Amino acid sequence: MGCSCSLVADSGQSGSGELGMFNKTGGGVNVDQGLGLPPSIAVSGSRQDVTGAPNGNPLAVPIEPWVGDGKKVPLTPGHSLMDWVRLTKSGRDLSGTQGRLLEVTRDELSQHSSLGNNPWLALRGRVYNVGPYLEFHPGGIPEIQRGFGKDATDLFNANHSWVNFESLLSACLVGRLKPSVRPTIPADEATTKPTYAWSQDDQRVTMAITTKYMALTRDNLSVIVDAARKLNVLVFIKNKVFDIRIELGDNNIGDVNVLECSKGKVSVEFIKNEFGSNWSCLGRELEGSFTESVGRVKCFTSCEVLEVRRVTHDTRLLTVRYPPGYHVAVPIGYHVFVRSKSDPEVSRPYTPVSSSLDDRGTDSKRGEIHLMVKIYPEGLVTKQLDDLVAGGTVEVSVPEGVFDLRRLRECNQLFCLAAGTGFTPMVKLLNYILLRDPVEGRTVKLIFFNKTEDDILWFRELHSLSYKCEGFSVVHVLSAPSADWRGRKGRVDERLLRDNLPLSNDMDDSLVCVCGPAPFTRTCMELLSNDLNYTDSCLHAFT
Repeated sequence: MGCSCSLVADSGQSGSGELGMFNKTGGGVNVDQGLGLPPSIAVSGSRQDVTGAPNGNPLAVPIEPWVGDGKKVPLTPGHSLMDWVRLTKSGRDLSGTQGRLLEVTRDELSQHSSLGNNPWLALRGRVYNVGPYLEFHPGGIPEIQRGFGKDATDLFNANHSWVNFESLLSACLVGRLKPSVRPTIPADEATTKPTYAWSQDDQRVTMAITTKYMALTRDNLSVIVDAARKLNVLVFIKNKVFDIRIELGDNNIGDVNVLECSKGKVSVEFIKNEFGSNWSCLGRELEGSFTESVGRVKCFTSCEVLEVRRVTHDTRLLTVRYPPGYHVAVPIGYHVFVRSKSDPEVSRPYTPVSSSLDDRGTDSKRGEIHLMVKIYPEGLVTKQLDDLVAGGTVEVSVPEGVFDLRRLRECNQLFCLAAGTGFTPMVKLLNYILLRDPVEGRTVKLIFFNKTEDDILWFRELHSLSYKCEGFSVVHVLSAPSADWRGRKGRVDERLLRDNLPLSNDMDDSLVCVCGPAPFTRTCMELLSNDLNYTDSCLHAFT
């Protein structure tokens, strides 16, 4: 699956083995020694064939060991790695498009399936003219010919998905493979307030909430019923929050469920404690009901800590549960605040993550959220969080945010720039776009900035996901790596972004999300807007 690495010409690898595209060629480095992995994630007792990166590009390592079973084909003189590098830098038009980037349909791609017609193939949503590369391919022409005229991503992934083909074939780039047509999401009127109706039977009372927001799911609702029978339903639509407040007409309430019904409609279901009893009315609307707002006054409640897990040396994963009667679903891209117990005026925002990167939305329990927290010894909030154990309590707010899920659903290229725990908003984005709403031909890339190898959050999980999900790749950038690190080094700058992001004129259906410390976010947004000429329509900064 998608991963990003580059090619290295060192004494441990032959010249012909480094340029392989589809052949399973042996020769590589020991994972534990060659990648400079942290001790906590080193793969002990195993070897994998990978390639390093003299130019700093990262290495994505499949979790399972790979054993090469192919054979190298002797290359003719003048077709070594360095010869190919010189050719790509010669200024020759290797793509055959005279510098233009095309949008290629699958029918157009299929017309380039023979040796005599500028053979093209597609890899992870990009189309390349591989004709100039054929004599350089160590697996021989017949091997690479298997991918002519079609999307060869699966073939490539099956043999060596860790090769950084984006760097290898950059001079041969024809353009983008036009994705398969998918239904468009109908236009919505997000400014129209929700409406509701209610009904009952012997066992339950149902409150049906209807909007004109066709992308509405149960994740757009948070429902709170307190001990005084006051119902608070928060409906999150795009960048607005609608607050429905009702004093319920009966206290005969057990469990509360939220069910998806049809487009634009979600139901809140109240299970009766006493079956067969009848409510005379749903209740009385309270002052301020149907309030529409962008931001909200923070409302905190005490939540039970169910579990505390260690993620890295200074990061914890907290699982907390809201009290009974709370159905709190945090929409993708939204955050909650955690309040200091010693000083109620102090709170910090955290974006809840999934329980794992493999979460397809089926293992989440309503009322539970997961917070990935970096511990600062002198932090007013995190120092208290570091002392928490299962059974303790922490004060958490209702969700806030402005992220519009439609932007994620409609994009065919997603690029996430994350620094440190700025990774947390990206977790649910990746869960959703790769596992819950996958689309053929979609490109997803995470560029993850950290200080050292030991600071990388969910290293194994990320690369396991890249191994399983077509079109997903990870680029790690470290500012203070160990001497053994062979991935990319440094900080965010214009060159790094140009190396990993498409041209601005190829961003019509793309989305770039940024999150990290304020200086990092500010630098990224300035580079993207001023130097790469990206428009606001394809940018989103989590703050």
